[in-house]
Amino acid sequence: MDRKEFLKLVSLAGVGAPFWLNGMPSRFMNHFLDMQLTCDSVNDRAIVILRLAGANDGLNTVIPISQYDTYANLRPNIKIANSGTEGYIPLDNTVADAKKVGLHPAMSGFKSLYDSGKLVLMNGVGYPNPNYSHFRSENLMFSGKDGTTNLDLPDGIFGRYLAALFPGLAGNPTTLNPDPLAIQLGNLNPSLFYEHATERSIEYNMTGFQNTLFSALKQAVEPSEYSDLLAYISGVASSMDSYYNRVLQVFNAGNNSTTTYPTSTLGKQLKTVARMIKGGSKTKIFQVNIGGFDTHVNQIQSGSTNLGNHANLLADISNSIAAFQSDLELLGLDNRILTVTFSEFGRQVRENGSLGTDHGDLAPFFIVGKHVSPGILGDHPVFTNSTSYYYNQNQRRYDYRQIFGSLLQDWLGADSGLISSTELQDFVTPATKVNIVTSAQQADVVCSALGSDEVVTESNVKIYPSPAKIQFTLDFSAVKYKNLTLQIIDESGKNVLTKQQNNYVPKLDVSTENLIDGLYFVLVNTDRIQFSKKLIVKH
Repeated sequence: MDRKEFLKLVSLAGVGAPFWLNGMPSRFMNHFLDMQLTCDSVNDRAIVILRLAGANDGLNTVIPISQYDTYANLRPNIKIANSGTEGYIPLDNTVADAKKVGLHPAMSGFKSLYDSGKLVLMNGVGYPNPNYSHFRSENLMFSGKDGTTNLDLPDGIFGRYLAALFPGLAGNPTTLNPDPLAIQLGNLNPSLFYEHATERSIEYNMTGFQNTLFSALKQAVEPSEYSDLLAYISGVASSMDSYYNRVLQVFNAGNNSTTTYPTSTLGKQLKTVARMIKGGSKTKIFQVNIGGFDTHVNQIQSGSTNLGNHANLLADISNSIAAFQSDLELLGLDNRILTVTFSEFGRQVRENGSLGTDHGDLAPFFIVGKHVSPGILGDHPVFTNSTSYYYNQNQRRYDYRQIFGSLLQDWLGADSGLISSTELQDFVTPATKVNIVTSAQQADVVCSALGSDEVVTESNVKIYPSPAKIQFTLDFSAVKYKNLTLQIIDESGKNVLTKQQNNYVPKLDVSTENLIDGLYFVLVNTDRIQFSKKLIVKH
């Protein structure tokens, strides 16, 4: 059966309906058939996460207009003015008073995005029992936890998601899945966001050679420019080397529009991401980073509170994301990308004595994209003149997990099984779900079964090793059978091997010497059970 006939059979059977391939139920093939038949637009989507390292001062980023007098009393030396050229930018005068806010005057780019219906502001984001340590709070949020846990944090939200969506693919690119599952720029440290207990190499960190790419943003990277790339590659795990050529391939194949980006490192990171996506990258999560938000001292320029370190950072964020969105639009990619800001916590409500602010809790999140449901979500948290440091926890409007759960479900199409794998199921219930993606663009449920096996899988049967080099073994020690039929199907739907076993053996060895490198599906049918397993072959 060739691929054309195979796809025709599936389309006739109906997406998600079981059909039989040489006597075997093949509904499990949905995880790549859906990509080919019905879900291209969803499967081309990606999320860009902008990490504001150091804890952004949300109260000077988003100023509550109805509480301005109290705000000014709490921050007499660092407050943003409410009028004049140094004053905040009113975001939306049509909303209720409790939602009326002003953006920092450096954030005109975000104002333009909001006015064009491409920005969501979510007020008062945090989590229960906040932790005020940068490292711990960030890792709690990376891992999808809150301050009620004292446990070690072995894996992250997107590590769990990507491992469930693409089992066995991390560090093992295939012909149809050649790209890293997640890419990080702007920070050499691996992110717990993408860690997983068993799947390794989910994150590909390009920071070590990003400067070479930055210098080549107007042209391709030539072989003579590979010196620092090769030095970087020589120092990383061999599983990551497999992505090196692919990263350069999509970078060189891509281009940017005529959009002018800021010349900052953040601007260059986002420009690189846009170019890679244009060049064909199908990476699901890109993370870019900007630091400097731990503004304990000299947050503002004395005498001009609209200027200074914090203003420079906010201008960079606003202008870089606005340029990125414009670039995506001109490249015809804006229907594929949503960008979300992330910071480990906010700053204290009251200023300190050093023209700065100390560690706090609640903070705003921004989500940008063509298909967001634009507006201001949540009233600005309320504070009083007696609020010395932290917001009352009853002022938390959203849990950060509601944001990530919504993006995974409605933008990337995660079904209930994948959401459970991320441990975010409590944050997408009818009572907790936040609608960030416009209803017309929310991923259809058909598109959400990309990583799940639709056929019942017998958990007592083990398959190893994966990746397989010469052979793999099916261990039936816990399951007795009489007759067995085994098929191996490649990613195109072609049956590349069939094996019959008419007597029970506890361990069945299957040669892979004649199989090319890639992802395969092992289908097993016996008188006792039927199941499918995914297998990576890499010689």
